[in-house]
Amino acid sequence: MTAKRESSAHRSDLTETGQSSAAREERLLDAVVTQTAAILDEQTLAHTVDLPRLREVALRHPSDSLTLEPILVELLEAILATHLPLISEVGGARTKMARAVARPLFENPVSRGRLELLWSQLLDKNQ
Repeated sequence: MTAKRESSAHRSDLTETGQSSAAREERLLDAVVTQTAAILDEQTLAHTVDLPRLREVALRHPSDSLTLEPILVELLEAILATHLPLISEVGGARTKMARAVARPLFENPVSRGRLELLWSQLLDKNQ
């Protein structure tokens, strides 16, 4: 194979790898959003294993209403730390994932209503 063909083939491989990597990241994000929404659906606040970490977030924001940032992102970081501990804070990976998951949950009226209820329960439990 000539150098020109090898270079072209290498660029093609990189493009395909980049696309497949982006597709994998999108599938992972979709799975995390789905799993997080399911946690909100299936567990009451009293039964969630995330309660101590979620209450810590509420203690940091005792009189604030639910916001996308920082509150929802912090809540999701707490959930990710429990359910996906391999997503580390090295390089801010957990925060990036939390931000990516937070936006669709916050923008969806159904999940936002559940999140606001969760937030009010957390604030009530801390008083």
